[in-house]
Amino acid sequence: MKNLLALAALVLIAHASAATVITVNFSAAFDNGFALQNGTALPVGNEVRLGSFDITDAQVTSLMNAGQLQSLATHFTLFSNAFIGTDAFAANLGQLPLNQRSGLFEKSVQSTLSAASANKNIYMWVFKTTADNGVAADFSNVLQAGIFGNVASSWVFPADSGDPDTRTLDITNLTDASGNNLTGNQNILFGAFGTGTTPATGKPAFNLLQVVPEPTSAFMLLSGVTLVCFRRRR
Repeated sequence: MKNLLALAALVLIAHASAATVITVNFSAAFDNGFALQNGTALPVGNEVRLGSFDITDAQVTSLMNAGQLQSLATHFTLFSNAFIGTDAFAANLGQLPLNQRSGLFEKSVQSTLSAASANKNIYMWVFKTTADNGVAADFSNVLQAGIFGNVASSWVFPADSGDPDTRTLDITNLTDASGNNLTGNQNILFGAFGTGTTPATGKPAFNLLQVVPEPTSAFMLLSGVTLVCFRRRR
């Protein structure tokens, strides 16, 4: 009996300490895609990041409005990333030419859930860069961006229980069955909806917004030197 109790305790301990392996299928693939602020479909090659924030929605929006992307990134736990038009399931978008996949992507990732993400809302952080490629480490190549989520429980990372879990997320989850209207469940922290359409589907797009560049330290130093020189000249 004691041996059975000890074995049960070991099983419980192992289960409690095991990390949750989660599969996330995330996409903009079935109705609505991503577009620039002017409605033009987001070009192939731009990056989409999936993850969670450790600050409030209001704080996320405030940092985005201030162009403080580097600061915001320190509060973002990345689960995975994808690239517009180049990540696709073979049975769906993989059959379409790349030039028809602007604004669209889909990717499936299996990974260990970070403790920092457990029970946190899931967001897609979407970017338009100068060369339509990945985001630079200092975010200096970012021209526009958007942060899109949903209040539904499916858009929340699970608790770190040790049990396998799955999330299937598409940006169209933020719209009704027609794909033409927001449901009211959307949680758009930075971005808009309805300007322009997605070429491959004809449905309204989710729009990125222009990012106001955060002043760099070099620029601030140059401005300070200029001001000192101006005062000395006066």
